[in-house]
Amino acid sequence: MPRTFESAKIPALRMSDSPSTLTNASWPDSPALLYERDATGRLLRVGGACERFLGCAPANAIGRNLEDWFRASAASLAHWEDLVTNSSRGESDLPVELELIAENAMPLWVEIRETPGQSDDTWSGVIIDITMRRLRETQIVEAQRLENLGLLAAGIAHDLNNILSPILIAGSLLEPLAQEESHRRLIQVLQGSAERGARIVRQILQFAQAHDESRGPVEIRLILRELMLVVEETFPRTINLVCNCPPGLPAVQADPSQLHQLLLNLAINARDAMPEGGNLTFSVETFLLQEPPPHTPVAVNRAQWLRITIADTGIGMTPAQLEQMWTPFFTTKPSDRGTGLGLSTVRSLITAHGGFIEVESQPGAGTRFHVNLPTLPQAKPPAESPSPPPTSAPPGTRVLVVDDEASVRDVIRETLGSRGYEVLLAADGVEALSIINFNPRHISLVITDIHMPHMTGDILVNVLRRIAPDLPVLAISGHPNAHERWQGPRQAQPTSSLAKPFSGKVLLSTVNALVQKRHAKTPPEAPPPA
Repeated sequence: MPRTFESAKIPALRMSDSPSTLTNASWPDSPALLYERDATGRLLRVGGACERFLGCAPANAIGRNLEDWFRASAASLAHWEDLVTNSSRGESDLPVELELIAENAMPLWVEIRETPGQSDDTWSGVIIDITMRRLRETQIVEAQRLENLGLLAAGIAHDLNNILSPILIAGSLLEPLAQEESHRRLIQVLQGSAERGARIVRQILQFAQAHDESRGPVEIRLILRELMLVVEETFPRTINLVCNCPPGLPAVQADPSQLHQLLLNLAINARDAMPEGGNLTFSVETFLLQEPPPHTPVAVNRAQWLRITIADTGIGMTPAQLEQMWTPFFTTKPSDRGTGLGLSTVRSLITAHGGFIEVESQPGAGTRFHVNLPTLPQAKPPAESPSPPPTSAPPGTRVLVVDDEASVRDVIRETLGSRGYEVLLAADGVEALSIINFNPRHISLVITDIHMPHMTGDILVNVLRRIAPDLPVLAISGHPNAHERWQGPRQAQPTSSLAKPFSGKVLLSTVNALVQKRHAKTPPEAPPPA
């Protein structure tokens, strides 16, 4: 466990005290290190928690230079040298934060404050442990970084999804028209590439927004399927990927984004452990928990558990590394490639889900992480009901399409027009209202984007509910989960929603279902004579 202190428990330090008071006897339980040094940094007296900070007894520390404990970090050594220089100029009233590495101990982040000593060219100082404070600060910065990344990713996703939507919709429209097999194959390649781009966008968003917790029944095979798509796209080709996930596995109660994040973190660690390539294997199995794992709060329930194993053939870890691997800030990677928070975050996420993690590793023999989660034998995600096959539009069916992207409007018009729908187009909510106000009963369905200039989709729907309460509205948006963050009042919700990008088949099926339901209640009116 990281060595910490409670600042409220530190007795008041009087720097005016005689240096002879700086002894372990006078400060036996002090969580701070007290010292007196000369102008070069050589320790003259030491008191307080010497072994805790310096890893040795006071007698072995006296006579040594404090910079010996800062040499492992070039930045900390430079800060220490600045502190010595400033103290000699009488500018030592501000604290300095450094990384201190004791002998045979974990690194600590410490705060040092000095004041002139009792004799000339001597300085008295106090060192306190701020490791946990630095950890909290790092976690806050990381959370803010992810939040900013999520906002940036959402904006990029909106633009990319608007670009991919016409490709997917047009592919569905062109495929039946292709006369030659080679043309059909090209269209399928086009659609496949657009679908892969959409999956990549979703994965980026899922990672960037992993802090939004929403737990429910999750099928691990779906998480692994999405994870494998990311790994295949981003990991080096020298890494051979294997996924053994049998069908019929029970569901787990989890936040899918957090589960995806922790498995991705473990996969990235495995990748970094195989710089020359190797095998990365994901496997899933069930087991009965017979007795509680050591040092975990998991209770024995003798119920079925799910074990997800991530195994690599990399460099492995030594016993010393295994002992320290869960400690925050501990990492075997260079400072520019890791913060040492990945594995501690993984374990905290698994613990929060009521599970536990185990690890097996030997130098040169690779590493195996076992993520163990309790299952939900009677709670499985509901199966998706098959969409009804698209049919031709009933006579006189008019659909108003509202979107600020001309390419999206045009491709939806062509797709619906191929099935007999009469399609009207509007570039924003203001233009849409000018069309609907002419006679709302002539419109069978409104398809509207949510984020548009002049008048947004939620405002448009709110107005429509007042002038045509029974008019069905299909909301479409390139923003992730836009329908879940609908801004309008409850009575102004859209009838249904689709997230961009979507295929022409999905569009036709959704439109057909809404129109059929509408016409079952109110047959369409004939348009007024010109």
